[in-house]
Amino acid sequence: MFGFGLVLTLAAAACQTQIEVDGAGFGSAGDASALFDVASSSVVFIETADLTTGSGIVIDDQWIVTNEHVVGRFDEVRIGTSTGLDLGLQKVHATDPVLDLAIIGPISDDGLDPIARGESAELRIGEEIYLLGYPDESVENPVPTLTRGIVSNRRSIALGEFPFLQVDALIAPGQSGGALLNDRGELVGISGLGFGVGQFGLVLESDPMWPRVDQLIANGRTSASESGQTEITYDIGSYRYFAARIEVSGDEALNVSALGDADLFIELQTLGGGRVYDYDPDIDFFEEPGPNEEEGDPYYADNVFEGNELLQVEVEPGTYVVVVGSFSTEPDDVTIESSVPMVAFVDAEEGASLPTGEIAEGIFDWANDSDRWNLELNKGDQVTIVADGIADTVIAVRFDGDTVAANDDGRFGLFGTASRVSFTAKAEGTYEVEVGTFDVTRTGYLIEVTVE
Repeated sequence: MFGFGLVLTLAAAACQTQIEVDGAGFGSAGDASALFDVASSSVVFIETADLTTGSGIVIDDQWIVTNEHVVGRFDEVRIGTSTGLDLGLQKVHATDPVLDLAIIGPISDDGLDPIARGESAELRIGEEIYLLGYPDESVENPVPTLTRGIVSNRRSIALGEFPFLQVDALIAPGQSGGALLNDRGELVGISGLGFGVGQFGLVLESDPMWPRVDQLIANGRTSASESGQTEITYDIGSYRYFAARIEVSGDEALNVSALGDADLFIELQTLGGGRVYDYDPDIDFFEEPGPNEEEGDPYYADNVFEGNELLQVEVEPGTYVVVVGSFSTEPDDVTIESSVPMVAFVDAEEGASLPTGEIAEGIFDWANDSDRWNLELNKGDQVTIVADGIADTVIAVRFDGDTVAANDDGRFGLFGTASRVSFTAKAEGTYEVEVGTFDVTRTGYLIEVTVE
């Protein structure tokens, strides 16, 4: 937890400066100091219960936009301003894993300073831009940081019209959800992704972002979930894990077992998807083992090469995520039993009908989740399926249990990792289209089926 009781002189002085250019409250062109003076008051610091941090952008007097991967599954996050003001815990109103967006609010605070909006389509290759956020901040009173760079390229998701700006300014951890500014201090993108060996920044352009933001504010966050169960059977493979939310109400032993023939493992995670630690900030690391090091990680069970696994651990009251995965190449039906009811995350795409001739959206709801859609085809149909997004997608198509087509890394799309399959339907019936990812974070994707 952080405190914003101390107001840092530099940040406070910066936020008291207003520069008028053609009647607008943003910095003059080419003046980085003036740009920071004004825009820094519109970028906030975000901290989750996991103590992970990020940045957010004030878009009006009650809403903040950030990256979805900053807030994750948390219902509330702590917000602080560049002046050192602690706004306390604020509600996560809505999330969009497909474009990695989230909305926080509404916030009742007259001190929020909405950012000036620019037109991202007007940016040219080579034009100067600025990244404003809180990179890797874990201090008590974080302050925003300004980084200068240029627009080096434009990239797009293979489906739809969702362009990203590739910039040579590094997006450091914690700067996710921060603002990309033009030389007038206007918002032209939201930072959040790294790209390539040199980790160039990849930023969603602001122009296509605003309709999604408006939609998120209007619709809010869906909270539908299945009822709690102490026993669930799931088809688990090396790229098809299971995950569920559990609520521990008191100091009690938690028992989770995975019963199957595969090489299984069980991991208990925080609600944010991170590791659970028995962390003592006053531990003497020179004399004592660190967190989870004394006898292995107590929140991870992989004790048997093949067969049943059991996780037994005492945990503090709170909400956790249990993940069951497999190292085996062949998928296997696994029965998961728990002493605490498990609430399986809703996987809306699983078993849903995949439309043709239009773009559909899917979400990988946990690490190594996959979605198995149903696709109705006639004999002789010429079929092309494309999937792409922030996630590294992979596709497999099956009919009556046999693989018809599969593809990974088609060398096109946002990162060159989009997938595409083409085949002729040999028979009429329901085809299974499985879409998965090698990414370990919760992300989304776009998918389109074309039939001729």
